Amino acid sequence: MTSATGTTGCVTVTGYDTAAEELTATAGSVKAMITAGTDPNEIAVLTRTNVIAAEFRKALAAHGIPVRRRKQQDNPRDWPTARAFIALLTNPENDRLAYKFAELKLGSDRAKIMQKKAVDEFTTINEAWLHIGRVAPDQVTTAMVAAGIERESVGRVRAMIEMLPADATLLELQAAIAELDAEAQDETEGVTVCTAHASKGREWSAVFVVAAEEGIWPIKSVKDDDELAEERRLFYVAVTRAKEFLSVSYARRREIQWKGVVEMTPSRFISEMQP
Repeated sequence: MTSATGTTGCVTVTGYDTAAEELTATAGSVKAMITAGTDPNEIAVLTRTNVIAAEFRKALAAHGIPVRRRKQQDNPRDWPTARAFIALLTNPENDRLAYKFAELKLGSDRAKIMQKKAVDEFTTINEAWLHIGRVAPDQVTTAMVAAGIERESVGRVRAMIEMLPADATLLELQAAIAELDAEAQDETEGVTVCTAHASKGREWSAVFVVAAEEGIWPIKSVKDDDELAEERRLFYVAVTRAKEFLSVSYARRREIQWKGVVEMTPSRFISEMQP
């Protein structure tokens, strides 16, 4: 490991001989911070691609570091179809809602045929094909069964209806379902590892910007000045997520899929950073 530019206040830029060394050193630095008292939720590892983010998640976990993840939501197999059907019940003549339900339930080809027939006959998809009427909340599960929604999804909706007030509307049922799904998408506690895109609007006390190399940042597929400017902006987003400590690192050799070990050079954006 060698230091590329040393430290400036709470900013470090470090070059590693290999990507494996970068992974190990970053995990070690993060663990040391946590041991010293830094809240894992106040630490982030940011990179340009999802593939590299996945490598760092694995490395941190191997060092016993808690990594922030989406909770696994154990949804019934046809839960998206069930949700689309309930949305359609709130407004059966809405072709956008009808098309979405038909697409999920019957497939894209069948949904397109239904849509074309409705357009040709100057009517709605529901009137031409589905014949779904408005129902009260206590009739929703009966309508779901008639529409071929699977038993597990019907049971979940029935349980939610039982928890709602007796005078609840379909819109309130739909809102309750959306709230339940949103809660299931909450993240677990731990260090955040994500792409620069996913870091927008967020801040952490300590940020590690990793794999800052040409071909990764900016990404190799950049074609013109506009795309290069967008890559530069993403790098700027990443380095400005740090409130107190920033580490930028790169590897001189990295194994690239289908290419083997490739010689890398530091990202041009590193030299553009202000002291």
